[in-house]
Amino acid sequence: MRRVTEHRVRFGHSPLPVESVATPVPRIAQLLALAIRFERLLRAGEIAQSEIARRYGVSRARVSQVLNLVNLSPGIQEEMLLGRRTSMERSIRRAAQILDWHEQGDLLNRLVS
Repeated sequence: MRRVTEHRVRFGHSPLPVESVATPVPRIAQLLALAIRFERLLRAGEIAQSEIARRYGVSRARVSQVLNLVNLSPGIQEEMLLGRRTSMERSIRRAAQILDWHEQGDLLNRLVS
């Protein structure tokens, strides 16, 4: 049986429920999960990007950086969420600016090598 505990994400001040697992969830995976949540809220029209920034105590630019993670290829996102790709956030953000998914993977592979 899994238990849900509260963990603070360094992104903001609000604790996010995260299932306890044997290994810690990589920060980049936490940010991707947050980006997916933000995108759903924005698409549903429930909240504006500026309101997300206010609630989490960060700048709108930081919210944009996190939201851009949803532009990553599904394969890269899956690797991040499963903890198989733990590249530095700055590298991941660079790749998220590239629209071609193959080029994203090539860039990340070059940066890790």
